[in-house]
Amino acid sequence: PASVLIDDLGPYNIRYWRLFHWENDEYREYGDMQGVLSPGAAMWLVTYNGMTFYIDSARSIDTRAGNTIVLQPGWNQIAGPFAFSVAWADVIALNKTDPSVISEPYFYDGAEYVPGRQAVQPWDGYFVYNDSFQPVSLSVPAVEAPPGLRKASSDGPLTPNHGYFVQII
Repeated sequence: PASVLIDDLGPYNIRYWRLFHWENDEYREYGDMQGVLSPGAAMWLVTYNGMTFYIDSARSIDTRAGNTIVLQPGWNQIAGPFAFSVAWADVIALNKTDPSVISEPYFYDGAEYVPGRQAVQPWDGYFVYNDSFQPVSLSVPAVEAPPGLRKASSDGPLTPNHGYFVQII
């Protein structure tokens, strides 16, 4: 995370920015996280006064093979692994997954978690529930969602008026 965030946000300082990831039924803070930023992993970025970051040379992962996200039993925090939207129905169809085992994605809209997302959007994070007692590998196909399910081009980063700002990445 430091290679992506420090050049814009400065050294890690909990007064100005904090980074969290959901691991094993609890939030882990930067420095305590087991992993790194990886395709399909979502994190919470909390910044003071809406500080933002930019990625100078971002690339989508290789689309020839898709992406696999391992879902542990219970709630998992995931992200869209590609630079384009992927229909959730395509994810479920590819995995031949029983819909009662893997929940639909829940998106935080700034006030509450909202179910019913029909597509996983780039740069958005979601919670997904694995209702089995074992890890499930969820393959995300490298297939762009139909136009009606893609994120509107007018969607952009939210900007606060003052104080702390929370964004899922």
